[in-house]
Amino acid sequence: MQKSFFLHIPKCAGMSVWTTLWDIHGFNNVFQIGTHQQFDEFKTMPMARKDALGAFGGHGFLNEILQYTGDISDRYKFTTFRDPVDRVVSEYHFTRSCEKHFRYDEIQTMDIVEFAELPDLRNLQTRLLTGAEDPDAAIEMLGFFDDWCLMENLDQLLARLRRKIDGSEADTPHANKAKRPALLDSNVREKIAAANEADIAFFEKLKRCRPKSQRRRLWFGSLLSPTRFL
Repeated sequence: MQKSFFLHIPKCAGMSVWTTLWDIHGFNNVFQIGTHQQFDEFKTMPMARKDALGAFGGHGFLNEILQYTGDISDRYKFTTFRDPVDRVVSEYHFTRSCEKHFRYDEIQTMDIVEFAELPDLRNLQTRLLTGAEDPDAAIEMLGFFDDWCLMENLDQLLARLRRKIDGSEADTPHANKAKRPALLDSNVREKIAAANEADIAFFEKLKRCRPKSQRRRLWFGSLLSPTRFL
């Protein structure tokens, strides 16, 4: 059975991915880095145990996680992305409503723009990929992954993941699917976007790209309509 590595960018439908991985491999054969304590546990985990896991990954800077994974060249490496403003809005409402979140108390008096401007939350997608607010470097880093998707294409990615790992066609219900918040005032949306300019630029480039898993099919199926390949 194909083993995998998942970089979980917060509020990009990651729980639906973990639900799929738990269903395929079993809960005890998947390791999810969701907290600082779990990352510390992963760092000290014997390499033989890591190698035996069906899937691992989670939250964190990609370059930092890879320092402790060992060789994952044979693992199916994938991630998910989301419109940067929508991602910030989702994270804001999630953090404010989750009493166990380490920032819960801190942001109770913050409005959403103040939250979006926190230095360690700005341009999170490009920084988790590259360690910098660099959209071009983030696009180049896509070559590391075998597959990825925009959140609105999650169903297709989960179907590809199941076919790749266990050859099945089972559906996976979306997990942790929050209600859509009220529409943002355009001025508020512009301020959130201004605080995440690198992620916005990355996302616009991303929409013109395709993951490795789809290149061959798109190439042979559309020879007269060239698609941008990384």
